[in-house]
Amino acid sequence: MTITLIVPFYNSEKWLERCLDSINAQTVPFDALIFIDDGSTDKSREIVSSYFFDKEWAIYENEKNCGVGYSRNVGLKAAKTDYVTFLDADDELTPNACREMRKAIEKHPEAKIIQFNHWRKYDGVEQLGMKYKESTAFITLDAMPERPLAWYAVWNKVYKLDLLKQNGIWFDPMDWGEDELFNLRTILANGSMRCERTATCIRHFDNKQSLNHIKRDHSHVMALMEKLKELAKTCDPVGKSIIADEIDNLQFVMNNLRRSLHE
Repeated sequence: MTITLIVPFYNSEKWLERCLDSINAQTVPFDALIFIDDGSTDKSREIVSSYFFDKEWAIYENEKNCGVGYSRNVGLKAAKTDYVTFLDADDELTPNACREMRKAIEKHPEAKIIQFNHWRKYDGVEQLGMKYKESTAFITLDAMPERPLAWYAVWNKVYKLDLLKQNGIWFDPMDWGEDELFNLRTILANGSMRCERTATCIRHFDNKQSLNHIKRDHSHVMALMEKLKELAKTCDPVGKSIIADEIDNLQFVMNNLRRSLHE
């Protein structure tokens, strides 16, 4: 069983060493590393090139800034391992991240999507992202209304590559919401997701240019809602119900945005 780590970066020189050091500090290494330079104009590519990795690795370069979704697709197309996982350039891995992914895959070989816990770091203070109850350790489609926190993220999961390629699942070129859409397609195609308590990622909130700090506007929410409506047309009743729930959540977000404009 082999795993590729995919890391897109764009003008990330302030945070890349933290990210790369965590990759090199893995107690069990990944089988392959794929970095995608999304048109950086700073020293990001130079920093990545200066590192020595003891496994197969490569840097791909976009001719211009195309966005994180496009860059992840470049990594997916290049990956040749059994599984893939993702890391943002301003975050880092826990030292045992790859080891825990391998343990979970070996323990649950039937699981094609496995979600892990994560730490959140605000101003140097770490907080555990979520806690799973045993009853929610295995999420099936009919239990999706009780899905765990951060189910929409890709930086806390490992995916069976065949599941993605056989179902034609890629990231949409969107300014916001591409992770959620990607995961919905993946979970709908597979029917379930395994959740593990172990944390594999440390999320940092010191990059003011990241999506964590970008203010959502109506166009972002509307674009995702339209994509979800298109996806619902291809789903069975259970899938339609899940997507309807997501659209209701987005409508709530939209209403809050409208209220904020009038305050």
